[in-house]
Amino acid sequence: MNIDKLILSTYQTTVALSTMPDELKASLKTNERVPRFIAKLKQEIESLPPNLVTELTIVNLTTDLTHLFLHNVKTAADQMAMSDVEKRRLEHEHERAAILNKAADTGEITDEVMDALKET
Repeated sequence: MNIDKLILSTYQTTVALSTMPDELKASLKTNERVPRFIAKLKQEIESLPPNLVTELTIVNLTTDLTHLFLHNVKTAADQMAMSDVEKRRLEHEHERAAILNKAADTGEITDEVMDALKET
């Protein structure tokens, strides 16, 4: 039994069958964490007592840990996306505050000021 090939093929199958968005699946092909994940997984499997290491054990461990790995990758991507959304929201808030401050300083009420007031 070739452990390397079994781990890699199980990993690839698990990724292919996952519900992860296609963009994230594609990004895994160039993600530097993947080779480290697979190497660490192999190291952990090889550290098990030989009588416990069967093909089924390797497949089950690889599948379960790949699901965990994919969950962590998706969580990190979601956090990055939320960070971008949060940044846009803050930028919008700053723009709105600048419009209202300008109106307060000049006393000029424009459509832009009225739109900013409607958002409150």
